[in-house]
Amino acid sequence: MTAGNPWDKVVDEDPVFKSSVLSDHDQREWPRRIDYVARRVADGEYVVGDINNQTLLSSGWDLEHKARDYYLEGIAALTGDRSRQTALPDDFDLGSLLVEFQALREGLADIEKDDIPPGEILSRLLTRTVQRQASGQRADLASQLRPDTETPRELVSELTTAPELADIVTKALPDTDDPETLTTELASLDLSTELWEHQLESLALWLHHGSNGYVDMATATGKTVLGLAAVAHTVDAGSLHPADQQRLEDIFDSEIPEPDRRRSNDILIVTTDDLLGIQWARLFQEHCHTPEEFTRITENGIQLPRMQIEIKSARSLDDIRPDDYGLAIFDEVHNYRSRSGWGDNLVSFIDSSCPVLALTGSVTDDFRAIVRQADRSFPVVYRYTHDRALTDGVIPDFEWTLRFTDVTEGSALDRLRDTAERFQDIITYDSGTLHVERSEIESVGPELDTAVSEEIVGSYTSGTALANKLRDVGDGESAPTEWLESLAKGLSDRTLDRLNLSADLTAVLTETERALASGRPTLVLTRTYGEAKTLWQELNKKDEDRLIKRLEAGASAETHASTIRKFDESDADKKVLIGPGKRIGQGNDIHSVEVGINIAKPGSGVNSTLVQRLGRLLRDAGSKDTVQFHHVMGVQPGDSAVEPDGESFVKTVSEFFGQVLEPDKDGILKPPSVNVEDTVSTDVAQLEQLGVEILARENGATILELAYAAAIDETPVDVPAVGTEWFSAVYGVTAEAQSMVTTSERETERSKEAGTERQTSPSPLAEHYDAFRSLGIIHRGLLNSGLDNLDETDPFKQWIEMTNAIVSEQGFGEQSAGYGAQLAETDAIDIDEYRDVHGDGKRVTDFETLSIREPPAAVLALIGDRFADLSTWHVPLTPDSETPLPVIVESDAELERASKLLEEFDPEPVDVVADENTEPPKIETPAETRPVNSETDESTEETPVAEVRGISSSTADTLSQAGYETLGHLQSADDAQLSAVDGISEPRVRLIRMSVGPV
Repeated sequence: MTAGNPWDKVVDEDPVFKSSVLSDHDQREWPRRIDYVARRVADGEYVVGDINNQTLLSSGWDLEHKARDYYLEGIAALTGDRSRQTALPDDFDLGSLLVEFQALREGLADIEKDDIPPGEILSRLLTRTVQRQASGQRADLASQLRPDTETPRELVSELTTAPELADIVTKALPDTDDPETLTTELASLDLSTELWEHQLESLALWLHHGSNGYVDMATATGKTVLGLAAVAHTVDAGSLHPADQQRLEDIFDSEIPEPDRRRSNDILIVTTDDLLGIQWARLFQEHCHTPEEFTRITENGIQLPRMQIEIKSARSLDDIRPDDYGLAIFDEVHNYRSRSGWGDNLVSFIDSSCPVLALTGSVTDDFRAIVRQADRSFPVVYRYTHDRALTDGVIPDFEWTLRFTDVTEGSALDRLRDTAERFQDIITYDSGTLHVERSEIESVGPELDTAVSEEIVGSYTSGTALANKLRDVGDGESAPTEWLESLAKGLSDRTLDRLNLSADLTAVLTETERALASGRPTLVLTRTYGEAKTLWQELNKKDEDRLIKRLEAGASAETHASTIRKFDESDADKKVLIGPGKRIGQGNDIHSVEVGINIAKPGSGVNSTLVQRLGRLLRDAGSKDTVQFHHVMGVQPGDSAVEPDGESFVKTVSEFFGQVLEPDKDGILKPPSVNVEDTVSTDVAQLEQLGVEILARENGATILELAYAAAIDETPVDVPAVGTEWFSAVYGVTAEAQSMVTTSERETERSKEAGTERQTSPSPLAEHYDAFRSLGIIHRGLLNSGLDNLDETDPFKQWIEMTNAIVSEQGFGEQSAGYGAQLAETDAIDIDEYRDVHGDGKRVTDFETLSIREPPAAVLALIGDRFADLSTWHVPLTPDSETPLPVIVESDAELERASKLLEEFDPEPVDVVADENTEPPKIETPAETRPVNSETDESTEETPVAEVRGISSSTADTLSQAGYETLGHLQSADDAQLSAVDGISEPRVRLIRMSVGPV
């Protein structure tokens, strides 16, 4: 120890314990060593010291007395954050927590749940219980605890970031001696998430209407969580968050309508797309902390100990009986267009005695017509608009950047590198499972006995499980060889090491200085108080008139609240507030902030409540109607990464880009713009390559993950696909350029300059813009339905680029700027106001200067039901020849003809009122035509594979060489046969299937 270091004064209380257990180990190893002692104490007793100076440890109190300070110093060393050493309250019985955790963990190891790490079961139960018991600020802290910790030291590390929860954690430890009861409790659908006000009101009104009706809630306002709450209330093995249960009690004067317990406990969830079921499965993981292994979807849905949750697509309900279920939830019902087909099945459930909840974000006339044909009333029980959600702060209007930067060198990174090297030497990773073969063990441990090597061989659900096995076959404390013990150390602490990498703060300082220079009040969310102090010191070095405030470690909640209030009330434009995200990331409305910067934990997944958190933190106030948000992620170097890191990275990026709207909603949530710094470009690309190999073998990948995987496949191996236009190419949604001037300010300035009211009379410019925007939406539907793997030379891809150009800044042909850019430059027309006068508020429907037609039936059939209301979008007709623009082009000749049609449109439509004698434009209904990939006639089946829409030329060559030369060949081959083709990955097979239809 260093003389005079104040941190060392509190750790030398029991030299016998230290010399016997810890003296030969680095401080970072102390928590693991004490965890081992706790395990021995849980088994009975453990003797410390030699024959002349022995200490017998027989309880958690003994361990608390002997080892508490050593344990916390080790946590501080392991995380690189000294403040954690004194974070926990003095009366917190850490020793008993360690012993009880180990005792329960050992019991769980003996039951038939080898696919779930015992430590994770306990951690999830603890997290769920804490979140259900906490309230106020403690509830905000509890919601940010990691529920998947496997070891006591991971749990304590989490707890040192939220010491206010220490007493609840102690009370939350399960007291049952029956391990099977623990796993059954974990499978219960007990919500740990408290509902928003509008969600609770929706649930109450649905119950009031006899558990029969539908809700109309805007995108991203929590429809599916409402559905989950209905499930939790209905089933025997489920419950709402206690706070919500109490609120319902108050609403119904303690007489809450209860479900009919004579009905089945099984649940039916109906989606419009099979893959949407995966998203429902993840809801149970997120809001009930149910492990992924419990919610894995099989052919029959999700099988839990006391219930079955069947997840069916709307097209597969013909043999389903309503009486078999206690509740049926129909999701995305705005896609139901007629009584025949999906509508018939919905009506049959409405007319049965089965409770029904239907969810939609966009009620259509078709859907209303369907439910009116039911014999029973099926009312809209609640409506929640985007405007209300924006006002309530549930969804924000903001621009955001996903920024990838370096991590700083340090001991955690050194350990990750060493572990990665050893990992690659002996472990094969496959979709969450680690495999160890005998030949690999013998190559690194030739001195091992054959029996020992055989005992290590096998499959493991986590690195911690493998580390435990290595030590079990050793002497109980260490693995049988020094090499294997180094691997065990790295595996057991790998999660902590990844989470405690430090993102380089240079990028944060640069963005903060830019905001200060622009006079935009800024909030910086750090990971620790130490980071907050470092940034505060750097920003205060400049001798300028600026206000830099920070939350200080050890200060009371009242002091923190006072700091925030003084910051918010200050009139200074150049001001920054800095503090840990866990302290002010939720539950605090800081109205003056216009720029937010969040420093993410490297290696961590997306914060599942990120958008809701932003909605509360960066909410609208006064004249501020938009904010900027920068999410800064440190990227671990490629030489420290293994396959699980890449898998986590790919899934995390996909989740970030999942914050998008349905195609017929105007922007509230937006995908991020991406900034990959040059110094980490290669590292990001390597993580993508590692991740895509794993994703290709997973059956549970989402459509977005598949699209990202396909983009990675088609991007050079040293180029980050995340930094390309992959998302825009697939979904047609791009992040808008960020502006330092708010929308309201910009409109005010334009109005002053123009000095006139905006035009709402018929506008050729507005109609040209919206007609081509409609065509772009149809193209997006095609891409989202599987046509997303087109190379740049594909005629259809070039046609999409042309039609995009005519509305974008780029322009087409003689245009200096496209229609959208022209609208942005004029003050005479506000497109939203124009849509209100000449449309339904979301799009222009009354075209008076331009002819349009509905999309061809073949196109709608190819898109299927994945995009809602595409039949209400339009295709423009050329002004001279009155020829409808093609939606799909199949050849270079068609592309040339289409481009000539595009040239007929006026480059700069003049906004004049149409003459009264002018004939109204045509609105055509197209004749029925078959989809390109239809299987209704023999000639179509003979379509060469290279001409099948959705199959790129390189993929077509690969398939043709394998004997799949026509559309008919693809339609008759099953997924396993296609996957067996060299060069055709699982994601590619699923995208092919989306294009050619089922077997």
